[in-house]
Amino acid sequence: MNRAQALPLDVRTLLGAALAVACSAAAGVAVGSPSIGPGSLQTVGALAAVGVVVATVAHARVGLVIVILSLGLPLSTDAGGVNIHLAHVLLAAYSLRAVLELLFGHGRLPANIGIPSLVVALGAVVASLAGPRTGGSLYSLLDVVALPLAAGVATAILVDVRRDLPLIATAVAAGLLLTSLTAVLQASGFTIGPLAAVEEGRANGLFQHPNVLSGYLAPQITLTMGLAACAPPRVPFGPILLPAAVLLGVAALVFTLSRGALLGLAAGIAIMIVLLIARRQVTAVLGVVPAPN
Repeated sequence: MNRAQALPLDVRTLLGAALAVACSAAAGVAVGSPSIGPGSLQTVGALAAVGVVVATVAHARVGLVIVILSLGLPLSTDAGGVNIHLAHVLLAAYSLRAVLELLFGHGRLPANIGIPSLVVALGAVVASLAGPRTGGSLYSLLDVVALPLAAGVATAILVDVRRDLPLIATAVAAGLLLTSLTAVLQASGFTIGPLAAVEEGRANGLFQHPNVLSGYLAPQITLTMGLAACAPPRVPFGPILLPAAVLLGVAALVFTLSRGALLGLAAGIAIMIVLLIARRQVTAVLGVVPAPN
């Protein structure tokens, strides 16, 4: 048995998904960088991007981790005048995986999916109305309503919460930790290359604007706190990873100077506490966080 086979299943899944996301990052640089002309490097980047999408569709658990990690990696490229985001493509691919599982596999739609879907849809509508305008109405419908709702339903179909909760908690915390680290480094004066600040005095990390970063951080912090409260002790390095991700996430959120996101975080934490008190055996926590102003 080699070392990779000796690792726990969750760790192998995380490593495989992290490798896939690293390939997608290289693909995004190769395909989207204006300094790189057409040629073999762009071809390799495009093939890597296709490989990541195929991996997302092929394996439910690996696909879920890839999607979670890609949310903090805002890669996009222009194709035919259309701005294509990596996270959008992977969310659609993961939703396709759920459809295939329903049609040809053993997947089934949970009977209690109605209320969570309604909560997600309500939060998405609030985000589309209150959030920053990053596109037209059809783009907003796709970005904050259709894809998140489809991905949520797909996760309910493909994921066994009791089995996969440690994996989900680790992936969410790792994504939050890495994204927050870039913002904290930026706020500390490390503004070289992709960490160049968009607005002086405000951290935006790898995102296009501080408000967009804060819109990612606030719900991720709330979710990580909820997972830390209800995830089983099997989470790899959980006692260190989960609190560290929350603390660094809060620091990064403060550096964005986004008042709306801070208020949203407070509201999300309050809702989470109410849910934890009402149900001691919580297996999933939904934090409805208003979008930053």
